[in-house]
Amino acid sequence: SGPREILKDEKYGLLYEVGDVNHLVSKIKYYLYESIDIQEIKNKGKKRANNFHKDIIIRKFRGVLS
Repeated sequence: SGPREILKDEKYGLLYEVGDVNHLVSKIKYYLYESIDIQEIKNKGKKRANNFHKDIIIRKFRGVLS
């Protein structure tokens, strides 16, 4: 769970170890220099973020309680 689950193993954004600047730099370089559709990743990320909107979370939580 956590970031890896939310980002679905980088389907929706970068994952790197907190504090590991070299790992972050390598990820950024990968996104800059490889043939990756950044706009598609941004769009997927925004859509994924909607899954965590407070109204959706509250509805799911109420469903668990009932």
